[in-house]
Amino acid sequence: MIYLNGHYCDAGFVIDGRDRGFLLGDGVFETVLLKEGRPVFLQDHLQRLKTACDALEIPYPQSENNQTLDFFEIIHQLSTLMKCDVGKASARITVSRGVSGRGLVFPPMDQANPTLMVVVNPFHSPPDYYKSMVSQYVRGRHALSSHYKTLNYLENIMAKNEATQNGCDEAIMLNEVGRIACGSTCNLFMVTKDNHLLTPSLEEGALPGITRKKILEIASTIGVDCMETEIEINRLTECDLFFTNSLIEIINHENVSNPVIDTLKQHYAKLVLDCGHDLNG
Repeated sequence: MIYLNGHYCDAGFVIDGRDRGFLLGDGVFETVLLKEGRPVFLQDHLQRLKTACDALEIPYPQSENNQTLDFFEIIHQLSTLMKCDVGKASARITVSRGVSGRGLVFPPMDQANPTLMVVVNPFHSPPDYYKSMVSQYVRGRHALSSHYKTLNYLENIMAKNEATQNGCDEAIMLNEVGRIACGSTCNLFMVTKDNHLLTPSLEEGALPGITRKKILEIASTIGVDCMETEIEINRLTECDLFFTNSLIEIINHENVSNPVIDTLKQHYAKLVLDCGHDLNG
């Protein structure tokens, strides 16, 4: 079952073949962790979704009577229908610009009719550690797809599959000047030998991840010095590495054991637990 443009329907329900999301990758999305059917950091995800819609001139989805949609209720209903209200699951919110005439030029916002789809699926726990490799695919520092979660995801798709084909869990993507940007599906952090925390800045092509933001907030709260900065590739062998996104949360690089990372994990787990007590996620 999926939620599509105001209706709960079978997953095989047809999306219009003229939809720009399908034809051109013209849209944005969010992936939200669910724990016991409750979305984690939902308001953060919705704010990022709205920011992306505004930047790309896609109308933010509303109900048929132009009221604010209750995404919490939509996700809750789908979780129940899909029997995903126990343990961990994932919800994906996809917004495309919708149907328009042929060509690249899109209609004005007041004439656009966006397509909204919400899907909930079970999520199986990732491995304890990630094995990674440096990808040949480049993350553009100034590309819109680096700053927003767009449906134009080809470089990430190719990088992730490149990693899988080489027996790895994740691909580390460099930007066009050869510095570290992010993983194909995640942000990454490094702990230096003197226990400073480093992560690529957004200007380097890193996505403004929700978990990334939470880690930066936690580090500031507990007194761990953290820098959003330019990171050269040689730092990969000099620091302890870990990966973050909304579904995997925090995963160490292979063979990494670090007390700073352990502390961040503990604080993040508590933050997620506290979020679960909030009816609005």
